Amino acid sequence: MPIKDWSEDDRPREKLMSNGAEACSVAELIAILITNGTRSKSAVQLGEDIMKACDNNLVMLVRSTMENYQSVDGIGPAKACIIKAAAELGRRIHLASLGESIRLNAPQEVYSVMQFLRFESHEEFWALYTQNSGFLVQKTKVGEGSGGNVVVDTRKLVLNAITSNATRVILCHNHPGGTQRPSTQDLDLTDQIAAALKPLKISVVEHLIIAGDSYYSFLENNLL
Repeated sequence: MPIKDWSEDDRPREKLMSNGAEACSVAELIAILITNGTRSKSAVQLGEDIMKACDNNLVMLVRSTMENYQSVDGIGPAKACIIKAAAELGRRIHLASLGESIRLNAPQEVYSVMQFLRFESHEEFWALYTQNSGFLVQKTKVGEGSGGNVVVDTRKLVLNAITSNATRVILCHNHPGGTQRPSTQDLDLTDQIAAALKPLKISVVEHLIIAGDSYYSFLENNLL
């Protein structure tokens, strides 16, 4: 049955207007985005199929490619573009909402700021620059790669530390495969960065590896 023939209380758009977006399921929110279904399926059913294609996992929904969306019968390039744009917009809103008045004095606080990395399908390497109080003054992506081969621009990392007047640096990168423990490359890279910053009296005080919904802290595991 087409959505227009449903009772008004069950229609996603009407539900959102009457009860707020939080009252809608993920499939219903997707239905509102794509606006219509096919002859055999409603937009909500297509939304449910898209979630199934993403293992009913919102993180996978954000990470998924256009091709994965289009593997669902009834989802063409136009609808896939809408879903991808919405996912990217949500990711950017999360980044913008982090704000600047942040203190980072514990691994959990670093994770709360950098957890957006769990959505990435490739490795990204970030540096967070702070004062002794833990106040965050700047955060910058300084490297990326795949398959465990991350290329980090150490010169950029050091220059940013100088220009931001930081006294401490927190390193952070993700493991999209879900493995929390650091690789030999992770350990060596941490030592190299710490050595480059030491003459400037700037300390590397943490290196966090984000893997899924959890993290590995170099500080907590006595690796710094």
